[in-house]
Amino acid sequence: MGRQIQFHMLPNDMAAFMGAINRRGVLTAVLRDDDTATPEAVRDPTTETRVMILWSRELLPTLTRKRNTRGGHSFRVTYSSPVLELSPSRQIAWKGRTALLQGRVYGFDFEQNPASYARWFASIAGWLRRNFARGPSAVGGYVGPYALAWSRRNGLLLPMVPPATTLSSPDSADV
Repeated sequence: MGRQIQFHMLPNDMAAFMGAINRRGVLTAVLRDDDTATPEAVRDPTTETRVMILWSRELLPTLTRKRNTRGGHSFRVTYSSPVLELSPSRQIAWKGRTALLQGRVYGFDFEQNPASYARWFASIAGWLRRNFARGPSAVGGYVGPYALAWSRRNGLLLPMVPPATTLSSPDSADV
């Protein structure tokens, strides 16, 4: 069974987060889905909007993607691997306002992987709890310092899946 911790992060929050978790071991961020089986490091996780995988070489010396049977020609990192999924926050327009969608770190199969995998996830979740503020009760999760300051200047924090709106499609497009 999986576990997750949700957050709102802007690029500066993501930079602090990645810096902190990189100090804990050899870590690489790669795209979860791509058109090749061999993952390459994401150049700049702070600006990436696609779902990434946090890969600890201490837990898994090599990582490959498997062909995604549902996605045609794409490849995906398997969820049974001791890796963490990192879905970054994304800025969107929602009901005429700039909003930030919640992101998350998700661990997949703690029962089938070594105990060090659960400890790794717990250390990341603990860092977020210690360094980010609690999110609004309606949304939950944690909010990075830059995202919190942004929200106080009239930015809107939304869950991963924003509530339905009756406005036309331009208001729901990515910013």
